[in-house]
Amino acid sequence: MLLGQELHGFVVKNGFHGDVFVCNALIMMYSEVGSLDSARLLFDKIENKDVVSWSTMIRSYDRSDLFDEALDLLRDMLVMGVRPSETAMLSITHVLVEIAELKLGKAMHGYVIRNVKYGKSKVPLSTGLIDMYVKCGNLAYATKIFYGLSNASIISWTAMIAGYIRCNNLNEGVRLFVKMLEEGMFPNEITILSLVKECGIAGVLELGKWLHAFTLRTGFTMSLVLTTAFIHMCQHVILSD
Repeated sequence: MLLGQELHGFVVKNGFHGDVFVCNALIMMYSEVGSLDSARLLFDKIENKDVVSWSTMIRSYDRSDLFDEALDLLRDMLVMGVRPSETAMLSITHVLVEIAELKLGKAMHGYVIRNVKYGKSKVPLSTGLIDMYVKCGNLAYATKIFYGLSNASIISWTAMIAGYIRCNNLNEGVRLFVKMLEEGMFPNEITILSLVKECGIAGVLELGKWLHAFTLRTGFTMSLVLTTAFIHMCQHVILSD
């Protein structure tokens, strides 16, 4: 932190404080060391903010779980006529997942459709929307987005399968899991962890046992984290009965 402040002082002393590129780097630096107040103070002083300035500050709030601040900044960004970058949209999508606000999520989904020219972020952005709709209990929208992906990632598959389990649509969850395997997409530890967690939340011990059998049958590496997740899932279901 001290080194960062010294660097900031050097920037001001040598007249670089008007360089938006340098200021954006300083905002990121302050955010990385957890000094969001300093980052925001610097952000507010930038007279010629560009899309990177806004995106960096929004991402910083998101990473610090300051979701209301991130949304407020997005609104300010739109009022100023600055179109959010794909990086900013990814951060906002994560915010919407965390707060599970369906009305706002739908509005953001509409904005994405109308304004965002998908690049490399299409899959992660769509996956974020899937996760958001799942958390809000709207499987219909989540399913529509998922099946609109021509190159769904393992994270996309995980989000959709976990959604079916969370909403107690177990048959569809298993069917999609099998379909994922048939398409050559093998689950990683994060996939299994996510599904086991959802089994615990939904109270479906049989599906959890099926997943455990799958990991043993396929030679899946049972890490301490994964083993603990299975134990917690069983305990949660048993205690809930």
